[in-house]
Amino acid sequence: MSLSYDQKREMSRLAAGFPTPLRRIASVIFLTYPLFLYIVTKRTRTVSGRELMRSTAGSVVVLFLLFLLSVVGSAVSGVVRRHDLAGVQPLSRVAIHKARLALEDKAYVKASPLLLGIKAERDGSNEYNNYQPGSLNTTDMIVKDLDNIDIVFHIGDITYANGYISQWDQFTAQVEPITSRVPYMLARYSTDFGMFHFCIADTEHDWREGSEQYKFIEHCLASADRKKQPWLIFAAHRVLGYSSGKSYVAEGSFEEPMGRESLQKLWQKYRVDMAFFGHVHNYERTCPIYQNQCVNNEKLHYSGTMNGTIHVVVGGGGSHLSNFSDTVPNWSIYRDLAFGFVKLTAFNHSSLLFEYKRSSDGKVYDSFTISRDYRDVLACVHDSCPPTTLAT
Repeated sequence: MSLSYDQKREMSRLAAGFPTPLRRIASVIFLTYPLFLYIVTKRTRTVSGRELMRSTAGSVVVLFLLFLLSVVGSAVSGVVRRHDLAGVQPLSRVAIHKARLALEDKAYVKASPLLLGIKAERDGSNEYNNYQPGSLNTTDMIVKDLDNIDIVFHIGDITYANGYISQWDQFTAQVEPITSRVPYMLARYSTDFGMFHFCIADTEHDWREGSEQYKFIEHCLASADRKKQPWLIFAAHRVLGYSSGKSYVAEGSFEEPMGRESLQKLWQKYRVDMAFFGHVHNYERTCPIYQNQCVNNEKLHYSGTMNGTIHVVVGGGGSHLSNFSDTVPNWSIYRDLAFGFVKLTAFNHSSLLFEYKRSSDGKVYDSFTISRDYRDVLACVHDSCPPTTLAT
C-alpha cells in the first residue's frame, strides 16, 4: 500500500519528534539486531523455514522504522552545513532570479520589510515551549500588506529546527504565501532592486579588515551607483553596529565583539544610509552615528548632507524577546520590546519613508523620513573623502 504525501509528511514529523537519546538507542538496535537474530536461529533448530521467513520479514519492517528514527531527526543539519561563505541558500537562488525578473517590470521599489525568524505551528502541535510566539502575527501582517511590498529580506535565524527536519517543512509552508509572490532574500549577496542597493553580510564568517568578506563588503558598497540607486542599505544577522540589548551591555561592547571597529569606516566612506541587524530579539533605532557619536540631532526627519549611518536592530520577527539593559545610551532614539518588522518605502530618488510596525496590530510605532539629493550624498564629511593637504 502506497502512502499519500500527507501521510509521508506526518510520518517524518512524528519520527523527527523523537528526542536524540531515543534515536541513538534506535541506531544501536538497528546495527545489532541482525547479529541477535542470527544467534537465535543458530541455536533454535526447530524453527521452520516459513516461520523464519515470516519473522525475518517482520524484523526488516522494524529495522526500517528504527532506521528512520535514528536518522531523520538530524538529517537537516547535513543539508544546512553544505552552504558555505561563497554560496547562497537554495531559497535565495530562486528569490534572486525572481528579483531580476521583477526589475524588468518595476521602475522602483515601493517597500522592503526586513524581519527575523518567522516560524511557528498555528495549532501549537510542533513548537517547543512556545519558542516563537510572535512569528505567526509577523507573517500574517506581511501577507496582509503584500500588495504594497516588492521584496522581503530575512536577515536572522530561520527555523530554529534544532535537528528536526519537519520544522523546515513547516517554515516553508508558513512563508509560502510570501515567497510565491515576491522575492524572499537570505544569505550573503549584493543586489540592486529598484532604487535600493543592498549589501548583505554573513556574520558567521570573518568580516574584519583583510578578510575575504571585508573585501566583498567594500566592493559591494563601492559598486553602488547612487544616481540610479540612491538608497544604500547594509544588513547582517549579528549586531555589527549598535545595540543596548542586555547581553551586549553586560559584555561592555554594545555590539558583537569586534563588530563595527573594521566596518564603520566603510559605512562612513561609502555613505551607507542604514544598517540593519537581527540576533537580538527586540527593536532599536539609533541616531545617524559615527564612532559612537551622534552626528545629527534630528529624530523624525533627516535632510541635506549624509553624515552618518542609522543603525537598526529589527530582531523581533517571532522568537522569544530579548531584554534591554537599564542603561539607555545617548545614541539610542527608540527601543521597543515587542514583535515587529521594518518597512522602507522609496517614493523617488530623494525621498524615503522608514516605518517600524508591531506584529500584534500592524500599526506604526516608530518612523522617520529622509530627503536628500545626489549632491548631498557626494558632499564630504568626516572620513568620507580622501584626506587632503595644501600640497594637493
